[in-house]
Amino acid sequence: MAFTIICIHPIVGCKYLKILKEGEYYFFNDWYREENGHIVRNEDNTFKRGFFGNGITIQAVVGKNGSGKSSLLDLIYRIVNNFSYVATEGTYRATAERLYYIREIRAELYYEMDGLLGCVKVEDDTVTFKYGQGEPVVLYFPGSRNYEEVDGLMNARQMDGDEHQVIRNIERHTCEEIIEKTLSNFFYSLVVNYSIQSLNPCDYEEEESFGEDEDDSAEYSWLSSLYKKNDGYMVPIGFEPYRGNNQIDLVNQKELAEDRVAALLIDAEKHRHKLLPGYSYSTIDFRGDQKFSLRFDHPTDDDEIEAESIQRIVEDLNGDRSELFFDKYEINEEYKYNDCYFFKHAFMYLIDKTFSVSRNYPDYEEYSDLADTFFDLDDELLPHEKEMVLSLIEKVKNDPSHIGTKVHQTIHFLEKLIHVNAEELQEMEENGFSYDEYIQHFFPDEQIEGPKAIMEYYPPPIFRNFIYLKNDRNDECIEFPSLSSGERQYLFTISAYLYHLRNIISVPEDAGRVKYRNVCLFLDEIELCFHPEYQRTFVSKLIQTLRDNHVCESLNVNVILTTHSPFVLSDIPRSNILYLNKGEIDRENKLNPFGANVNDLLAKSFFLSGGFMGEFAKSKIESLVQYLYEDVNNGNWDEDSSKDLIEMVGDEVIQYQLQQLYIKKIGNTDRYKDWIKSEAERLGI
Repeated sequence: MAFTIICIHPIVGCKYLKILKEGEYYFFNDWYREENGHIVRNEDNTFKRGFFGNGITIQAVVGKNGSGKSSLLDLIYRIVNNFSYVATEGTYRATAERLYYIREIRAELYYEMDGLLGCVKVEDDTVTFKYGQGEPVVLYFPGSRNYEEVDGLMNARQMDGDEHQVIRNIERHTCEEIIEKTLSNFFYSLVVNYSIQSLNPCDYEEEESFGEDEDDSAEYSWLSSLYKKNDGYMVPIGFEPYRGNNQIDLVNQKELAEDRVAALLIDAEKHRHKLLPGYSYSTIDFRGDQKFSLRFDHPTDDDEIEAESIQRIVEDLNGDRSELFFDKYEINEEYKYNDCYFFKHAFMYLIDKTFSVSRNYPDYEEYSDLADTFFDLDDELLPHEKEMVLSLIEKVKNDPSHIGTKVHQTIHFLEKLIHVNAEELQEMEENGFSYDEYIQHFFPDEQIEGPKAIMEYYPPPIFRNFIYLKNDRNDECIEFPSLSSGERQYLFTISAYLYHLRNIISVPEDAGRVKYRNVCLFLDEIELCFHPEYQRTFVSKLIQTLRDNHVCESLNVNVILTTHSPFVLSDIPRSNILYLNKGEIDRENKLNPFGANVNDLLAKSFFLSGGFMGEFAKSKIESLVQYLYEDVNNGNWDEDSSKDLIEMVGDEVIQYQLQQLYIKKIGNTDRYKDWIKSEAERLGI
């Protein structure tokens, strides 16, 4: 059944509203209405519920800059943040940053999921969750004055050592019970916004947010924590691109985009789809990284020690620690007796990635401290420690989610590499190879269908990839970084949301995390860098990519986009558009934009009170009109300059009217007659 965000309702006393109005119900579509403070379903919109296809709903928020669009979305993010805080409090989230609770938020967020109405209501330090006919779940911020009077968890702080074990044993069941009653009936929010002025944590530092009580405030802002929440999609909101340090890492974005785009391009080519209009997949080339090393985003002394330990383990392939990996990952023993450049790098990566998974994801909690023991090479591993390592390897090896993908790539690679002869290895090392050559040579009998399978059998991260596309106009082959900024932005956006949607789908039922089956995709200022043709086709392409990648076979996707583009808006019916004007709903805007004239959309939907003409041209023409009609000369006008400007005007109706004024002003001169003759000749009269 379809899923949608219904409305957001700021309650009197809500802070951080900016231009939004207290008490207003901001509806994103007409599925429901408000009656006497209650949300009531409209029963006459069955057709519109399935308008964009099964499992897809698209809505838009429109208005001038400063109309309240970003303020509205920010309020949703704050509600989800506070709800996430109380719903996951005490839950083990590995290396994810702790969340911070925002004080003085008073608002309701309504949604429909599986035909049932859901609501999250935040009132200062109390969060009430209601879904369907179930009893409301009331949760509290630990620092609230009334906390002692209710049952709740007091574990917002970081945990370690004995305290960690005690708290986990006492609270684990309670945490799971709360998540089952709340987040399991909620949705995941994926926010995509590439504007450099948006969603920077430094802009939210003045908002009061706390970890456990009023003596435990956020060092930076609550938003910083949401950027640093690598928790396997447990907390139900994520942002793209990452800007946790108040900036977008362009190098990291390029590398991420190339990895994400690769599988989509290959799959699109197989099914004769166009991922990027005007371009086709050409090839993806791979080369071994001659300077390969274990990569850490922000290396610490512990990372350096661990890297040295891995080097030593790989140098002793017959040692106890190496043997555990050979045994459980079922690596061919022959690798121990030949000096293979690619094997050593792949084996190093396999060890590092296995323990990286153990530290970073909630469902690997029992292995979270195992790396410290494993990489302490001065002590032999005890029998129970070896069993734990084998258990970890077994779990990572069989992890069906995105967590195990790169490990699976490496295992598949090692299964086949042993059979490659020395000459071919040297050729791979010196000249690299293409993706097609890799598949034909390593996996000729595998049926590799869909982006997930493509990534499973993709060359492992010890290789660098180079993506090439073919220009459909001239068959020219160009490398990915050579695309225009708009073309790359188009691919960045598509690949980002598809990457995360596929990862959410991949989370298994018994992973110890929430298996979300409804996602709200927030596409804020989506037309950035897009040519009008990309704007015109974006909604259609969005729907098509969701279908081509079979997303809606597993997820319901509700899209909320903000836009200044009439081309985007012309694909969305009036019932699914929220028009904002200075923080208020513009209820007088009756224009139905679906398939409407672009100029009408500009005037009626984007509040262009000044018309469609550029302001400089408008002022220049108005000055000429004053000279010709009112004999007011503020622009040094004369007969020649007047005629020159009239000839420049591109709108024939305006040009004709100016010509009439010119006749009355200048008179029926010989010069004017010559002009009329030349115009007649031009028009074939």
